Amino acid sequence: MNFEKSFPPENALIQKDESYLQSESGDPQLLIKLSFDQHVKVHHFSIKGGKDAATNPKTIKLFVNQHGIDFSSAESDEPTQSFELRDKDFGQNIDLRFVKFQYVKDLAVT
Repeated sequence: MNFEKSFPPENALIQKDESYLQSESGDPQLLIKLSFDQHVKVHHFSIKGGKDAATNPKTIKLFVNQHGIDFSSAESDEPTQSFELRDKDFGQNIDLRFVKFQYVKDLAVT
């Protein structure tokens, strides 16, 4: 993970307006790893954008069950699904290709 200490990863799971996750200054990449106690089905996800649209992510890549993923492999490996985000996508549910997200133990988002 490459997050700004004032805006920790836990903020990505909190639904408050003032809570958000931010990468370190000068480095636009984030790698968020979620591990579940048991296998889950993931139908969709949502990303809340910031007030400054220029700082919002442009591309999201999701990787399923790649426990040891790092920045290098996230760049070179084929994601399970990726998205080019538009301004209207922020705050909306983004549906996933459900067949690829039915047996998820680890989910990485970059």
